Amino acid sequence: MKNQITRTNIAISAMLLLASLMSACSNHADTSDAVTTQPADTETNVQESLTPEEEFLRTVPAADQFGADDFIIGWAQQYDVNEAAYTLEEAEGDAINEAIYQRNLMTEEKLGIKISAQNIGSWLDIPSAVAKLVQADADEYDVLCMSTVQTFNCVLQGYMHELSALDNMDFTHPWWDTEAILEMYSHGTDDVYFVSGDINYQDDFALGAVMFNKKLCADRDIEPYQDVRDGTWTFDTYHRYLAEFGSDVDGDGKYTVDDMYGTMTGSGVLSYFLASAGEHLIQFDQDGNAYLNSSERIFNVADKVLRVTSDKNSAQYCIMDANARIGWELGGTMFPNGHSAFAEDSIRKVTELRFSMEADFGILPFPKYDEAQQSYYSPLSTAAATAYSIPVSNDDPETDAWVLEVMGCYSTDTVRYAAMETALTGKLIRDKESEEMLDLIFDTKFYDLGFWGSNVYGSICAMVHSYSNKFVSTVESMQKQTAKQYEAVKDYYSFD
Repeated sequence: MKNQITRTNIAISAMLLLASLMSACSNHADTSDAVTTQPADTETNVQESLTPEEEFLRTVPAADQFGADDFIIGWAQQYDVNEAAYTLEEAEGDAINEAIYQRNLMTEEKLGIKISAQNIGSWLDIPSAVAKLVQADADEYDVLCMSTVQTFNCVLQGYMHELSALDNMDFTHPWWDTEAILEMYSHGTDDVYFVSGDINYQDDFALGAVMFNKKLCADRDIEPYQDVRDGTWTFDTYHRYLAEFGSDVDGDGKYTVDDMYGTMTGSGVLSYFLASAGEHLIQFDQDGNAYLNSSERIFNVADKVLRVTSDKNSAQYCIMDANARIGWELGGTMFPNGHSAFAEDSIRKVTELRFSMEADFGILPFPKYDEAQQSYYSPLSTAAATAYSIPVSNDDPETDAWVLEVMGCYSTDTVRYAAMETALTGKLIRDKESEEMLDLIFDTKFYDLGFWGSNVYGSICAMVHSYSNKFVSTVESMQKQTAKQYEAVKDYYSFD
């Protein structure tokens, strides 16, 4: 539901939030009176009471040191979503955009700068757009907020500053993503070229999830929320549930829109299940050479999934882009219309369904491979997800690192809050269980190069699309091609 507030209220809300975040810092500033009239241990006690955000803001240089410069964010993303900056007029009426406006307003007040955003073009053209920027040595954008996989492709062209080498970037701050996801971004090295966290939300909306029709499942005494809590939400459990529902309802011997399916999904399904099993399809050896994971476990994972998805005569899975009778357009109506008990999609789809689906539904993480697996993992679409980076054409990355840190700091109570509330609110998913599941999904983000952009992803999708189970031979045949595709990685990441 859009928050219909006035422009005046937006500005007032921003200033009130700014005041609340800054009050502790201003109240505890050193003065001569404070030194002479307060006990010696007061400052220590005050310091201990500060939040991480308050402690950080005390370290930020004064606004006059930033020169009242314009700070321009270049953006490009798969769904053409600007999550970087809005004017007051552009923000009005949309909760997330209003939060972005508030976050930027506070950052501007703190640093004495002016933040704006510009679309750099289609997300598919990101590498060429950034190449032109760098080759022209144009300091046109201070930072970039772009599709994660395309940002990585730019790294391999030498177009990005190494953020981990900047003194003013501190990835231990709570507004950045966890150490685990940063380690995935850096492929196990200490080199970080792009970062995500509270400052952006499209990476969270790009996480995979499983949705289920509550009534259909309750009618069969299926309680997947409890399965997740008990650690029994596994491939076997999920597939057993899907078998409960898939059926040729009209008895014509064909599976069409008139029948019932276990789940609706696309041909990228195997890649998502490999990730949910915690298996990186593309890996690097100690010298930085890329190779495809050919462990016994990943072969077992693939086989368990493909034995179900490759069966054309089963209605457990409906591979929408492979089913000529249904296709994407009609396939997208099957779960909302009660013709499938489950659906696999992104958090972005969840926010759409709550407006279009009458039946109540719940949200789940993708299942684990088996009960021995210690954690759930939530697959990340590297095409739809975004991350922040600094192009090498920028000759003052340390200053821009300060700005990113301040934006990240102010994002927790603005952008992060608004984005998560948007995903959580609404009569269809207001239950506490879904909120619990979403928290779990956001905390278990899994990044892998084996998604869109890799040669192997296209081959795996083609295999699923043709209902075949040829994962082992596909991996074997694509080892050399994968090594070649990512041979530049060792030029920018230190594996020694």
